[in-house]
Amino acid sequence: MTSAHLSLSVAAGERRAILWTRLLRRATPWLFSLPAVVFVAMFFGYPIVQNVVMSFQEYTTSTFYSGEAPWVGLANYVTILSSYLFTTTLVNTALFTIGSITFQFVIGLALALFFRRNFPLGGFLRAMLLLPWLIPLIASSAVWKWLLDQESGALNQFLGLFGVSAVPWLVDPTLALVGVIGVNIWLGIPFNVAILYSGLQAVPRSCTRRARWTARPAGRRSGTSPGPTCGPW
Repeated sequence: MTSAHLSLSVAAGERRAILWTRLLRRATPWLFSLPAVVFVAMFFGYPIVQNVVMSFQEYTTSTFYSGEAPWVGLANYVTILSSYLFTTTLVNTALFTIGSITFQFVIGLALALFFRRNFPLGGFLRAMLLLPWLIPLIASSAVWKWLLDQESGALNQFLGLFGVSAVPWLVDPTLALVGVIGVNIWLGIPFNVAILYSGLQAVPRSCTRRARWTARPAGRRSGTSPGPTCGPW
């Protein structure tokens, strides 16, 4: 093999090595993401697809176990849309979703702003605030069922001290919706506090001071602006 052939072979090998390095560099993020993608596809994607398929079949107790449900097309959707409960269900779902998300975010933001200040036992109180999120759902549900019970619930016993008669929190449809929304807000506040508090920690203190200075009326501002204008630039 001549020196020219040898140099060409070495150059070709170097190009292949560079190509493989570039390919591996581009594929590395996807390889790291592959386990998460497989997990989401198995435990979230497959159930969603299976539920969509089942919505076009007639499932009963027997066909559910046998797996031989007949195909009915859009009959299930027609039954749902023509039901007198559809409008009530839709309204209750909208109220539950809007009420829960709104109050979880507002209360979570207020608590995140409160805990952003440095004060004694701040870290301990933040940790305690995460307890509702860490408690198993079945345990917290049992506790809230006892608290809202009409006959022996702790909430009605407390209200009874002020002469308020027993409130059917879990029996009356309207009050039951309010109670469920309240419990869901209680469960979701710790998550919102954790996310919003983490985001606020990334905001420079100079931005906060400038925002407070700008929010004051012009006559009450003293001195110059406490910091540069904060923005994505």
